[in-house]
Amino acid sequence: MAYRSVLIVTLTQPDLNDSDLVTFSEEVKRRAKIQYGYVFGPDEHVSAILNICLESIMKI
Repeated sequence: MAYRSVLIVTLTQPDLNDSDLVTFSEEVKRRAKIQYGYVFGPDEHVSAILNICLESIMKI
């Protein structure tokens, strides 16, 4: 008998009031400016992928 399965992966919206997330985002922006000369725009946010990596590491 054959089985089929589906894996659904979605990005969740980050909680912008989470202090760890805010600190992490500020650090990413600071390092981007210092190390790479990149300045985030006023309405530009840190990639959701980076936030997911942080959350996965914190849950280990």
